[in-house]
Amino acid sequence: MENRAYDNEYFRETLLHPDGVSRDHSTVISAVNAAAIVTGMPWRSVVKTLVEQSHIRKNLPTYKVCVTDMMRAVGFKRLGTTYGTRVGSLLDMLNSRDDKSLSLIVKLSYYGYFAVAPAEGCGYVLKGLHLYGRDRDMVGSVGVDETWVYCPGTDNRTGIVREQRKKRRHYDNKSLVVNNMNPQQKYVGDCAVRALSATYGCTWDEAVDLLAETSDYNDPVINSTHNINATLARMGYKRCDGSVFDCYSFSDAKRLCAKLNSVYTEGERIFAYSGSSHCIAILPVAYPDGKSYYKVQDTWDSTMKYVEEYWVYKDPENIPERPVPCPQEIKHVAEVGERISHPQFGDGEVVSISGSERSRILEVEFPEEGRKSISERWLVENT
Repeated sequence: MENRAYDNEYFRETLLHPDGVSRDHSTVISAVNAAAIVTGMPWRSVVKTLVEQSHIRKNLPTYKVCVTDMMRAVGFKRLGTTYGTRVGSLLDMLNSRDDKSLSLIVKLSYYGYFAVAPAEGCGYVLKGLHLYGRDRDMVGSVGVDETWVYCPGTDNRTGIVREQRKKRRHYDNKSLVVNNMNPQQKYVGDCAVRALSATYGCTWDEAVDLLAETSDYNDPVINSTHNINATLARMGYKRCDGSVFDCYSFSDAKRLCAKLNSVYTEGERIFAYSGSSHCIAILPVAYPDGKSYYKVQDTWDSTMKYVEEYWVYKDPENIPERPVPCPQEIKHVAEVGERISHPQFGDGEVVSISGSERSRILEVEFPEEGRKSISERWLVENT
C-alpha cells in the first residue's frame, strides 16, 4: 500500500499487511513490515518466524529480544557504528555511493523500524508505516537507534541469552494458587498465554500457537484483547453475559471465586480479565474431602484486582480438534496424600491437585520450603 499524501524526499509510506490495514502501529508491527519490504518475504512468513523466536525465548513476540532474533533469522546483521546518526545524513551517505545494492532496516527514535531501500526515480528513502504525525516534514532530523544490513540467505542468530528473571514471590492467600505456566519460569508479561494454557489444558507453547493461528499469522501482537477474545470464542469458551448472575455483584477475583463455587459444579474453567491489562485463570482445586473450590492461578497475588469480565470453558477433557499436537502418553507422578521428590526442595507431600489430566498442577507441602505449586509435567521432565 502506498499513500503518497505523506511522502517527501526521505519517505515513502508502505504497508504490506495482507489486509492493507493494521490494528495498531506498534514497534513489532513496524519491524514485521520493514522485514517484509526488504526481504520480499510474505507478511505471514515473517510473523511465523517471529512466533518461532517466541517459542525459543519463551517470551511474547512483542518483546525486543524476539524481534531482534527474528531480524537475525531472516538474514539481517546489526551494524554498531550508526547510533545517533540522523536519517538525512544516513540517506545522503547511501545516495553518494555508486553501489545501490545495499538494503537496510533502521530503528528510529520513538518511531519503530523502517526499510531503507532505493525508490523508483530517486535514491535511497525510508519505507514503512507512517508514524510521524505533524513531524513528517522533519523526518531527516530523526536520530537512528539501530541499523541492520540485509545479507540474503544467512541466519545470524547468536544463541546468546542475557535475560534477567524476576525473583519468585510467594503469597499466603486462600483464593490463590501461585504457579507459573511459563516453561522457563520467566516473568515476561505473558499473562494471556499463561491463563489460556491453564484454562484450556495445553502447554505454554501450544497456547502461543493458538493465539497466533487465530489471526492466521497476520497480527504479531497475539495478546491484544481483540485476538484473545477471538481465540476464546474459537476454542469454545462462553462469555459471561450476566445470565448466570449479575457481573457487577462482585468487584474482585477473590469475591468472584466465592460466587463461582456456588454456580459451577462440573469442572468449568474461567478465563478472566483482571484490572485494565491483566488476564488470570480461575480453576477448581480438588481437596481430600472431595470438595472443589475455585482459586486464581497466577504468578502473583492478583486476587484483589477488579474483574472486568470472564469467559467459561466447560468439559476441558473434550478438546475440539486443532492442529497443535498433544502428548500421546500421560504420566502421573503422584496423587493427593503421596510424597514426591523435588530436585531443589527435597521431599514433600501432595496436598491438592488442579488442572486437567494433560496439565496437572500439584500443590506440595515441603518441610522447610513450605507450600509450592509445581507443574507435574515439569516434575516428570526434571526428575
